[in-house]
Amino acid sequence: MRIAEDKLYFYINPYMERYKSVWIYREMIEEEDDGYMYATVEGVKIRLVWGGGWSIYHPLDTKGSMCVTWAMEPYKILEFTREGKWEEKGFFEEDGKPIGGIPDEPGVEWLGVSSYLREKVRGREIHYTGEKMVELFVLHRTPSYIENWYFNCASVEPWVEGVEGPGIGEKIRIRFKGRRVRVDGDLIGEVEGEGEGADRFVVLNGFVDPLRPHLYKMNNRVKRAVIRSVDGGEPFEVEVAFPDVVKFHVVKLPRAAKEVEFEIREVYRGTKWDDTCVTGFFLERVWDTRVRGTWEPAREVAEWERSKKK
Repeated sequence: MRIAEDKLYFYINPYMERYKSVWIYREMIEEEDDGYMYATVEGVKIRLVWGGGWSIYHPLDTKGSMCVTWAMEPYKILEFTREGKWEEKGFFEEDGKPIGGIPDEPGVEWLGVSSYLREKVRGREIHYTGEKMVELFVLHRTPSYIENWYFNCASVEPWVEGVEGPGIGEKIRIRFKGRRVRVDGDLIGEVEGEGEGADRFVVLNGFVDPLRPHLYKMNNRVKRAVIRSVDGGEPFEVEVAFPDVVKFHVVKLPRAAKEVEFEIREVYRGTKWDDTCVTGFFLERVWDTRVRGTWEPAREVAEWERSKKK
């Protein structure tokens, strides 16, 4: 998904017949009570999360003509077809055999937390340390070697503070690998400016799982946070306020920093649990037009609108 003037470009792989490229106008997008944004395109209602060059899209019904890949489990992709059936797809292949997905580069390293929640879910003990943030997006290559990246619902295990109450004062420490993640012509993200630090980064606030959207409002979300430098450079401390909406929020820093500490100062209370969650941290993601060529949104919008009138 890309931003173009007052429109959002909703990109779906055009190399296969089952996929389309469409435009989503801002006036088509509405926020609902669960905190997510929604748009209906060609008869399909879509749950949207975007910002900072990252995006998640989740179609909610299959009555329309658009079908996309969205749900993932470890080592496989589930694709919903026009016929209304789930098909299991392999990941990268070598000599005709699937060899698993490759985590996409978030550009951020997890360094540690002041506390985290432990709980048992269906007999499995989960430690919500936030370490799995680096696996939230996974690259997939089709047999024709076209690469796409997907949100990995199987790896949604956010950082959840583990103290009594809402976790005011609890912290997570992260390291920025470079300035941002640049995406080349094959959709593979690479860190640009490695070792230089970043003056902006992206936060996916709350418990964000498109397959379980109720978890966002049931748990606490960060309302205000303090971000301070811990890299030995000129010290800074900034307070950031987050709107209560599911989005990749872009945070700007006073200078490029290599390591920062994110501290919870105030929360939006959950309707069921008093646990505060943050699903992920990322570097800003940008498209490399030197490789992909100049993008012409006005021309593409016009072509799409002409095709709709036929």
